[in-house]
Amino acid sequence: ALPPSSPDPSPSTPPPPPDRIVIGLYGKLSPQPTQILTQLFSSNGYNAKCKPKETRTLQREQLEANKVYNSCIGSNAIGVSYDSSTVWRVVKDERIDLGAVSGKFVSRE
Repeated sequence: ALPPSSPDPSPSTPPPPPDRIVIGLYGKLSPQPTQILTQLFSSNGYNAKCKPKETRTLQREQLEANKVYNSCIGSNAIGVSYDSSTVWRVVKDERIDLGAVSGKFVSRE
């Protein structure tokens, strides 16, 4: 037999506070990474350029490359933000590794 289930919490119970990550930036020691990270967290995002248009041998691959390039040019006004980055490793009290941007920003440098 299953143990009796506990009653549902009342709707007036506030949700628990979100986890918080504090990131220290060292602008004097590493100004460029600090600037990029600050822009990734800003409302405008980081202004990453589109990768150069690629030339492919097979027509099918060229059509796909053109599609990716044109999509990037069409969304060039939108900055890349932390919402598009993948966190793939967190080392407590040491570092956070962000991977390459994904989705609609995959064609950015």
